[in-house]
Amino acid sequence: MEKDYRKEFKELLDITALGPPCFTGDRNYYDRLSTYICKQLVRGYFNRILHIHYIIGELDGLEHLIDPSRNNTKPASKFTGTGSPLAGFSHKHYFQTRDIFYNIGVYWGVNFGGNPRFSQFSDRKLESHFGEQLEDFNGDYIKEMVFDGFENRRQASRLTGNWIIFKEYEGKNYYLGLFQHSTPQNQGYDKDTYEILKKNCAQEFPFLF
Repeated sequence: MEKDYRKEFKELLDITALGPPCFTGDRNYYDRLSTYICKQLVRGYFNRILHIHYIIGELDGLEHLIDPSRNNTKPASKFTGTGSPLAGFSHKHYFQTRDIFYNIGVYWGVNFGGNPRFSQFSDRKLESHFGEQLEDFNGDYIKEMVFDGFENRRQASRLTGNWIIFKEYEGKNYYLGLFQHSTPQNQGYDKDTYEILKKNCAQEFPFLF
């Protein structure tokens, strides 16, 4: 008999010190968490691969228990691909500390050889440090690039990471699973993700599929 992951997850929250931006009162959405997402959260916590407080903060925000802007992440959005099996489902970004450098890279466009913001920044730093020792330039350059890249995205509530996938039904959200962010290179993402959701959640929430 499989463990009751929803119960274990709820007990985990009761004994774990939750800091901001998490809600500290009673949550009314436990019954709308799939066993699959509860299993992911419990295992992620005990295996030390997830900071679940960030994810709970996103759930609390989606339920309007806290101000969603406190999470500093992108707003939730629906899957809209024509003919996509995920049409009607939504995703919400959640942030983990391991996503810091990914967000810095997105800000400066490093995955695409840089963007105009990166070019202007580099030109400005080169001009302001012309003639200085290389180590002085490198230290200031890296410090500002890392700090500005992350902080500007945080202040703009544009932090990105992976996704909570959920679906609304009769005015309430049902939270189904945690998934990696899709990429343009992953052409089968929607189909593969839908099949995982259906396999793990359809018996529990058949009205969503």
